[in-house]
Amino acid sequence: MRKKMVFSMSKQMSMSDFYENIFPSNPPIVDVREAPEFNSGHIPGSINIPIRDIVTYLGRIDSEQTYYFVAHTDHRSQVVTAFLASQEFDVVELVGGIKAWPGQLEQ
Repeated sequence: MRKKMVFSMSKQMSMSDFYENIFPSNPPIVDVREAPEFNSGHIPGSINIPIRDIVTYLGRIDSEQTYYFVAHTDHRSQVVTAFLASQEFDVVELVGGIKAWPGQLEQ
């Protein structure tokens, strides 16, 4: 008998909606790209936690807070938000990744 993997559906938001409506309130943004990618340009105020390190940060995530996740495109942020949503965390995937960011990137 094969086991079925179950992932909770995580919430998604377009980068433009996030930029216009949420970003001004300084929300927690987690960039799951590798450090060299992050250092080449990231959303102002975001923190870098590479996808491979997410599990080690579980104990530090406030379950009452909404977190916004971004990657280069969508794959890594989809994986992370699906996993964290299955663990009952309030997470949102920013669709389009860093490439869709309409503002200036920090370096």
